[in-house]
Amino acid sequence: MSDQEYFAIGADIRDLNQKVEYYYNTLWDLGHTQKMQRAHFYYYGKGGQASFLQAAGSQGQLTDIMINDFRSISQHTVSLVTANRASFDVVPTS
Repeated sequence: MSDQEYFAIGADIRDLNQKVEYYYNTLWDLGHTQKMQRAHFYYYGKGGQASFLQAAGSQGQLTDIMINDFRSISQHTVSLVTANRASFDVVPTS
């Protein structure tokens, strides 16, 4: 098979299943599946990481607030990275 040939052309389904299984096993062995799952939970607010209020202070006189900003921050980062480059207008000084 050459480098320019698509890997799935003429492949047996068992070979493709082995590739998929190897990929997921590698993700698991490296600990990436746990990171991906945690990021998914943070993004969608699952797993007890959503917004909540909690009493704080020595006598409960304060309130702590936890706000899930993960989705907002990640969407803002994507928009900054993929946005058009800023173009500056040149203004003569003389």
